[in-house]
Amino acid sequence: MGVFICFYFNTHLIQAQKIIELSEQSSVSLLTCSPDTRDLLTSFGHCAVRVYDSPNKVNYVFHYGAFDFSRKYLVTARLIANRLSAKFEVSDYNEFKLNYSFFERTVHEQLISLKQRQKIFNFLIWNALPENQTYPYDYFSNNCSTKLRDAFITSLGSEIKFEKKFSTSVNTQRSLLQPYLADKVWVGLLFDIFIGLSGDKVLSVEREMFLPYKLKEIFENSKIWQRSAFSTLTIETANSEFKTENLVLPEITRPKLILTLIGCLMVVFSVRDFIVMRVSLAMELLVYSISGLLGLSLLMCWLLFDHEEMGFNFNLFWAIPSNVFILALPLSSSLRSTYFFVAFIVTAMLLAGWTFLPQKLNPLLLPIIFGMGTRYFVSYYIGLKR
Repeated sequence: MGVFICFYFNTHLIQAQKIIELSEQSSVSLLTCSPDTRDLLTSFGHCAVRVYDSPNKVNYVFHYGAFDFSRKYLVTARLIANRLSAKFEVSDYNEFKLNYSFFERTVHEQLISLKQRQKIFNFLIWNALPENQTYPYDYFSNNCSTKLRDAFITSLGSEIKFEKKFSTSVNTQRSLLQPYLADKVWVGLLFDIFIGLSGDKVLSVEREMFLPYKLKEIFENSKIWQRSAFSTLTIETANSEFKTENLVLPEITRPKLILTLIGCLMVVFSVRDFIVMRVSLAMELLVYSISGLLGLSLLMCWLLFDHEEMGFNFNLFWAIPSNVFILALPLSSSLRSTYFFVAFIVTAMLLAGWTFLPQKLNPLLLPIIFGMGTRYFVSYYIGLKR
């Protein structure tokens, strides 16, 4: 997506000119750039619009979501904090293509059947002005792909009708992201943990276009009003096509083994504490501080950073933020025992209703959640007997 691309384009190529009247030979194309799986920040692809008009010496690429890639960690931090601004950029098409060729990334071009191309061009020129370039970035709703979608909606209004192929399957944000994280299982696990209930809501056609490849796919099936009738929006394609089905899920033995081992160790140490009726303070400090800090991170992303997609997260039912503070209470405290009893009941209900939950939790978490439930029960029971 746009967050993962950064070029220093020569916007003065646009700013120095007046609005150009495109000739009859002009064309507008949608460019879809393949992902680069070597880096998380380029794993979701990119998209742009090309305007070509040989008589007017126009061969521009317009795209949203440009950042200073030399400050990648600062960009990532601002993205997490939901305080990131992105820019609309313009470049020469040949430079754009050369950049992607250098990184061995495909640029797929769809020629758009558009008599109203002047409207699109005028809007993009307006957006290239310095006062209009910067906008607040949102990973799901205001990125390089959705901004291009909105550019067509703003320019064409009801003249464009977005459609997709008929399918009995439904798409959610979580399901659409999974193919891109197939070779990054640990990162995919973090995405699953931090994306909350809204990540499993069925998306409308418009909202599916938050990913470049979905924008491309939907454009292939969309319609445009021309000559008193709706006709196909795209009429021609060029270059190799990126397909998500080519991304094969790798073996997940390693993370599955590690998380299962951690869960088993949590159960073994908890059972040992239950048998000797003595709490292992080191075990409790480790388990409750890590789970509590994770819960606090989830809560901050939801409430403090205002990430809509991270709200109402069911992972908060086992990674409870208050775990960080409960250890300050003495072992004999009735409040401490009551807390762990409630935590155990909530975790047990989470496990019992796993398949019926409205939020799809990652199955790799099952051993950890079971281990947390066991630990909660042992902490409750030992505290009760003191």
